[in-house]
Amino acid sequence: MIQRPTPPDIVSDIVIIGAGVTGITASMILVENGIKVTLLGSPYESQLAKAGELFNTDLPSGTIGLKFMEDLIERAKTKGVNHYQTNCVKITESEKFEVLGKNRQKYVSKKILIATGAKQTKLNFEGEDKYSRKGISDCAVCDFPLYRNGPLAVIGNHKYTIRAANFLSQHTDTVYLLWLNPDITNSLIGKVKVYVNVSDISVDGDEFLKEIKFTSENQVHNLNIDALFVEGKPVPATDFLDEFSLEMDGKHIIINEKFETNRTNVWAAGDVTKHGGSYQLAYEAGQQVSNIILQSL
Repeated sequence: MIQRPTPPDIVSDIVIIGAGVTGITASMILVENGIKVTLLGSPYESQLAKAGELFNTDLPSGTIGLKFMEDLIERAKTKGVNHYQTNCVKITESEKFEVLGKNRQKYVSKKILIATGAKQTKLNFEGEDKYSRKGISDCAVCDFPLYRNGPLAVIGNHKYTIRAANFLSQHTDTVYLLWLNPDITNSLIGKVKVYVNVSDISVDGDEFLKEIKFTSENQVHNLNIDALFVEGKPVPATDFLDEFSLEMDGKHIIINEKFETNRTNVWAAGDVTKHGGSYQLAYEAGQQVSNIILQSL
């Protein structure tokens, strides 16, 4: 078996883990002040990218989250931010921090900003792993064009579940909403078929997802679908920190008023802390934490 050679380390002044609004905003401000920045992560995993048309922000009316994030990362790269679209696997520390990417690359720096945001959790039903990216997705806005002609289903019990169902109903004829709770009070628009109190879920197909089976109101249902979107309440994306010894409150990183963690030269901002939740908060966090990091240099 031939082993690929280990690529040389990529060294910078700071590694920012997470390419959402907070991470990208901070990276641009730091680069503008002469700091060499490595930015890791995918802007497509940002909650803003999955939001469709953005409301209740100070952005122009009609702004689409996905397009906004694509433009934002291009602006960052134009300014000189070194962006690598890979997730972090783990962080170790010797003389400097070593951040290992999923691409087997090591990114080395003296300082780290963690801004990985939040992600969808798995529901752990039968076939979920098998058909992930083969008909199962956690982003209706991102992936619906792949399946727009077929019947689609959304599953969850959060306002994001409703948002996804409403979005899909504007682009395809058949949308099923599989609601995990007994009651649903959120308003739906368009033609959406709702099933409540859904349980005993399993999916099947061939190479790609073809059907979903579940129980609702004591009745078993089998639906032929082209895609299933898992859209629930996001949780902080901090699993890669299990061996890094940061102080945590559940999945959230504990920080002080200066975004500092319990480890020197490690900051955290955005939805990985308990101080995220909106575009404006994410943007302001990126501004504030970058200015604090500049003062530490």
